[in-house]
Amino acid sequence: PATWRLLDLMVAVMMFAVAAQLILS
Repeated sequence: PATWRLLDLMVAVMMFAVAAQLILS
């Protein structure tokens, strides 16, 4: 339900942050 969607969103944001950090570094 909503919890899984929220967890998926958090994981997606975290992966995006890691990717952005790798690209910017």
